[in-house]
Amino acid sequence: MTEQERENLQGAAVFAGGIKVAGREMRPLRVGSYAALQMVGNPLVSGGDVGDPNEDHRALVAFLEFVWAHVAPVEEVARLACRPQEFREAALVLGTEVSFEELAELSEAFQQASAQMEAVATEVPGKPETTTLTG
Repeated sequence: MTEQERENLQGAAVFAGGIKVAGREMRPLRVGSYAALQMVGNPLVSGGDVGDPNEDHRALVAFLEFVWAHVAPVEEVARLACRPQEFREAALVLGTEVSFEELAELSEAFQQASAQMEAVATEVPGKPETTTLTG
């Protein structure tokens, strides 16, 4: 896992749980939503540059994908993870229910969570960055 991936995930993990978006409560980041977002190439989990969703349409779409993956029915998220274009379309439909005020609040919450996690993150000397499972 790259440093950028780790930072994005730390913010995402704190950010997701218990926040309401368009009247729906977000589930916390879990392995399944992480995998689905990786499958569609979402930069929030793939280590890409995310940018500000208020200024960059790609960042806005990535942000909406992340939110949609945590408010949509789990089965639908899993099914559409294999169809990135449909995943994006579903996220954009959700975006029609999100106000600009809500977007600003979500964006700020995500940035604050990322900054908080970065501030408390520590490196463990000698610990490898990746772990290979065998069996």
